[in-house]
Amino acid sequence: MKGKIGIYVGEGISHSWTWFVDTFERRGYLNLTFPDEEGIKGRALDNLRFLAIGGGDGFAQAYGLGEEGAEKIKNFIQHGGICIGSCAGTYLFLHLEEYPLCLFSLCEATAGNIVRELPPCDALPSKFSTPYGEKRYFLHPVREEVELQMSPNLFAPYSRIVAPLYGGPPIEANHDVEVLATYHDFLPDTLFLTHRALAERMMLGKVAILRKKVERGFIYLFGPHFEEPHFPEANDFLCRIIEHHGRKPEIAHNRGRLLPPKDTKAILHPLKRYVSEARIVALGMEGNPVIWTIGQKTYEPEKIRVFLDTVWPRIKVLERDGMLEEETEIIKELSCRASELVHILLLLRKKLSLGEDTLDAAEGMFESLKKFTSLFLESYFKERSAKS
Repeated sequence: MKGKIGIYVGEGISHSWTWFVDTFERRGYLNLTFPDEEGIKGRALDNLRFLAIGGGDGFAQAYGLGEEGAEKIKNFIQHGGICIGSCAGTYLFLHLEEYPLCLFSLCEATAGNIVRELPPCDALPSKFSTPYGEKRYFLHPVREEVELQMSPNLFAPYSRIVAPLYGGPPIEANHDVEVLATYHDFLPDTLFLTHRALAERMMLGKVAILRKKVERGFIYLFGPHFEEPHFPEANDFLCRIIEHHGRKPEIAHNRGRLLPPKDTKAILHPLKRYVSEARIVALGMEGNPVIWTIGQKTYEPEKIRVFLDTVWPRIKVLERDGMLEEETEIIKELSCRASELVHILLLLRKKLSLGEDTLDAAEGMFESLKKFTSLFLESYFKERSAKS
């Protein structure tokens, strides 16, 4: 189990955790697992070297994990674990006094985008800010691509890296942490949600990536999404951190007693058919102007296919490589869940077409979608990483 990577998929996590999956698999990290909040509170961290916590709703993440989860994660890091936070997963570990974020504070650095009054919003009001307590806000002045100045360190053969920003903080840090990168400049593809002068004051020169040693372990906190798979230099930087701490890529080996390709395709056929149907239904909802606010995070219909498109090509990999063992109960369960998803998505599409309120239905749908996707990936990477 040495070097096993956990990607958190529990309460408050959004779709961006799937970016870790794509980037890590492309690098050759196959020994992946997907704990939720109950797994973290249980024994899920016992077999991990790394834990990645991605974007979403930081308050919901903290509430879901609670004091028990916070203590488990702190203990994991103190005993040599490596924790990587991105976006909301970074807010989780900063020094913030609001409950329950205060349960997780592991360094003196804080968010530099907390304001008491909001400036005028020029674009995307649903992404512009999130409440921080009763009378303050996290302000998000820009989105999309930003340029970072990399500090001299072990992980970056680059002086500057471009990465996407979707609500992550500018960080105000002191001697308590090691600064790995700062926000350097905006780019033609940077989207300004308020006037540029304010964005420059709030962002440029502030910490974008930090590292903090916590007894025998480390935390790495990223404002931008270095796991987003369309940014290869950012992905390389992230993976260099993992490899610095002893993780090496693997090569998948076939085992004995695998099913013949013909039988594998037959077993996977119902799952593949239902996922295909779900993708078609989801595609039909895209372009609908609805925005669902779930907790402090907003979702659009386009987010549905992010999950389904994480599963779809990997079904083809299992078909192509004939990697299934004779035990196929998990595939039957996944097929049942995919069938239920098709039904859920059809009902949601009908509600949208009738102009009905769909918030509760969407919240349940995204939860089902996340659980289905993580269960599939747990099985998929178990197949891929097993050695002969």
